[in-house]
Amino acid sequence: NCGDLDITGRKRPQSHLRDFYWTDRTTPYLCVQHPRHFGREESLSNWGWPQLLESWTFPGHEGQNVAVTVYGRGASLRLLLNGQAVACQPLRDFAARFTLPYAPGLLEAVALDERGGEIGRCALETAGAPAQLRLAAEKENMPGTKLRYVWIELTDGRGVLCPNAQDQLRLETLGCRLLALGNADPCFSGSYASSACPLYQGRALAILRVESAYPCVRALVQGLPEQSLRL
Repeated sequence: NCGDLDITGRKRPQSHLRDFYWTDRTTPYLCVQHPRHFGREESLSNWGWPQLLESWTFPGHEGQNVAVTVYGRGASLRLLLNGQAVACQPLRDFAARFTLPYAPGLLEAVALDERGGEIGRCALETAGAPAQLRLAAEKENMPGTKLRYVWIELTDGRGVLCPNAQDQLRLETLGCRLLALGNADPCFSGSYASSACPLYQGRALAILRVESAYPCVRALVQGLPEQSLRL
């Protein structure tokens, strides 16, 4: 968990923090420690980083304290839960940390300047029951290679990512060849050449090579409607 990027290319929390050191980013980044770890001390190596999640979905932990971390730019950071301000702290070294009881809904972080004006905000929303798959292909960034990188996500009926989903995913292709399928779990021990893998934090990534004029990939999770994407 020490690198800036996971194996699927997504930024880890430490990479978001470094944005504020090295760029002019103003949109804050909001992450949470799982409530089951509250009050416990993490044992980290010199290269380690706290285990922080982009999640506000912790069923069964209602009312329990949770540690919230926000990285941002500005003078202070205001935290809102379901539209109500619950805390405000000055930003020190581009970070602010809060403790509050977990309650489902919408958690928002608002970065403020010296006059109290908003300069950026972000949010995490509690997910409902898994309802659908969402497929999205990255734009072709290497012309001539015919490679397509496809994100697969499991969401609730409102399109909110289900960050606890670990369902088994299976892909079928037409007019393209699956080169790799995997997730960002650092303990994943399966084969990236397989057409099936478990989701990790609700996500997986597929890499495909286009071999015809009408390529298509189909994603299946048991109990949910299948989802197809034309590449």
